[in-house]
Amino acid sequence: MAQINLEIIPQLLVDSFNKKDFNQALELISDKAEWLDIPTHSMFRGKEGYRKFENGWLKAFPDAKIELKSVIIGKNQIVSEYIGRGTHQGAIEGPDGLIQPTGNRVELKLCDVMNVADGMITGGHTYYDAATLLRQISNSSRLAA
Repeated sequence: MAQINLEIIPQLLVDSFNKKDFNQALELISDKAEWLDIPTHSMFRGKEGYRKFENGWLKAFPDAKIELKSVIIGKNQIVSEYIGRGTHQGAIEGPDGLIQPTGNRVELKLCDVMNVADGMITGGHTYYDAATLLRQISNSSRLAA
């Protein structure tokens, strides 16, 4: 793969997620990449791990879209801030097991810190406030409990 301009990587990832077509994004992911979802402490490895990570969000929020807000490019890292929006239409893993769909709309701020080498994503971390996510998908009766 030819050397890619690091500045376009975040937008390519956003576009692939919003189109629900990960083929273009997978070309940017190293086979040995390790991606850590910080709030759940779940590790995803390689191209298939990345696909599983993204599909997990789309299973819970099939209408999800993300909006890129800001990007910082370093020598070997890219930091990207996003806003994710969607409707909770599928089960999602919660601290006590699966949380069944509530139909609630969610807006969540996220941040990815990606490690990059030779134009490929070699790993990264995704940060978001899990309490905000849980509060938004929970219904009023669950909040009262």
